[in-house]
Amino acid sequence: MTKLKTAVAIAIGSLFAGAAFAQSDYSIEQRDQMQDRRIEQGIRSGELTRREAARLEGERAQVERMERRARADGVVTREERNRIERAQQRVGRDIYRESHNSQVSHRSYRGSERTQHWEHRNANQERRIDNGVHSGQITNREAAHLERSQAHVARVEARAAADGRVTRAEQAHVQLAQNQASRQIHLARTNYRRTH
Repeated sequence: MTKLKTAVAIAIGSLFAGAAFAQSDYSIEQRDQMQDRRIEQGIRSGELTRREAARLEGERAQVERMERRARADGVVTREERNRIERAQQRVGRDIYRESHNSQVSHRSYRGSERTQHWEHRNANQERRIDNGVHSGQITNREAAHLERSQAHVARVEARAAADGRVTRAEQAHVQLAQNQASRQIHLARTNYRRTH
């Protein structure tokens, strides 16, 4: 009878531990979405200049890379989760600080729409990488290469938006970088290297 009670206690404990990890994973995702919304709202309201927003988006991209690396093996350890949460807290403080300083953007909403398109495309490409890793189509080495490519795209976008306006040449340069990154993701997913 004691062995049965022990087995039941272990099963219940592991169930709660799994639920706690899943809940923390969910809270990480919720915080990501909230921070993205705060940045977008800051851009629209003019509280964030393009340079500030680009810097914050770069920080957010770093946190997302940390999350992807932590999830790559299928298990997010407590240490990894704590590191991610500390990074998210730093980003949250930076968003607050940049939104409440005296710098104000006087840009038109059109530029904001363009950068929002970039953000949506970047998020889509990040999802494609994550899906490829989870499905086994993309190896960890390929994912690391693709992440470096996405970081390059983020730097190109930040440089283009740094002065608060995006010229046609800058827009074309960003689109070229995004297209190259997209092709690399497609090739990695269809090269038939499997992780499983």
